[in-house]
Amino acid sequence: MARVVVLGAGIGGLANSDRLTLDLIEKRGIETITNGAITAIGQNCILLQDGQRIPFGYSMMLSPFCGAAFVRASGLGNEKGFLPLLPTLQHPDDPEIYGVGISIHLPSLEVTPVPIGLPKTGQMTEEMAIATSHNIAVALGELAAEPVVPTLDALCFADFGDTGIAYIAAPVITETGQKRRLAYAMQGLWVSWVKAAFERYFLLKMRWGLSVPWFEQWGLRLFFGLSLVRSLQPTVLPEPQPTMKV
Repeated sequence: MARVVVLGAGIGGLANSDRLTLDLIEKRGIETITNGAITAIGQNCILLQDGQRIPFGYSMMLSPFCGAAFVRASGLGNEKGFLPLLPTLQHPDDPEIYGVGISIHLPSLEVTPVPIGLPKTGQMTEEMAIATSHNIAVALGELAAEPVVPTLDALCFADFGDTGIAYIAAPVITETGQKRRLAYAMQGLWVSWVKAAFERYFLLKMRWGLSVPWFEQWGLRLFFGLSLVRSLQPTVLPEPQPTMKV
């Protein structure tokens, strides 16, 4: 019996990534319905907005992400509990507060029938953490340098068992009217091998107390054309969103 997965749209403009992903899903006997808005869930059936009824014996739902409740209650976050930030990753109203990773607000790149958020990958979070630690040292007078911002370049390895797909977006968020410097996807068994090798490397460097050593940054730039931070120039992060009032 065919399995069904209901999908929202992803990051637009990533070359052939949509087709590669959908082909691998379909080869595994999984039917895909993109931008399928769910209006009701019964005991054995899911009803979509367009009238489709999807029977099921077992189903799993992923609800929309939201920020921490204390952020919403404090008035520091937007209506979903994510922190609005300046390009330097500082809160616009409280510059001593910095944010990284899934705690921050990033705008959706496209308007879709099913609203989606922008992914905040591990690499993007590392970039934010590097920029934040640098900027804190600058603000404290411990480092004589200019502030930096994360590039938000992203590399993701997806393992499909007998093959894999590497997704590259540089940067994930683009300036209005501009295109990404790099946007492509590559498929092959080598992706699964690289993903497994990087997992072992990542655990080792955590035990050694390393963050992102110079040779890792060199490898990202040499093999994939990616960088982690850059000097403070025209913003790659969105304008701050209005904060909630308590």
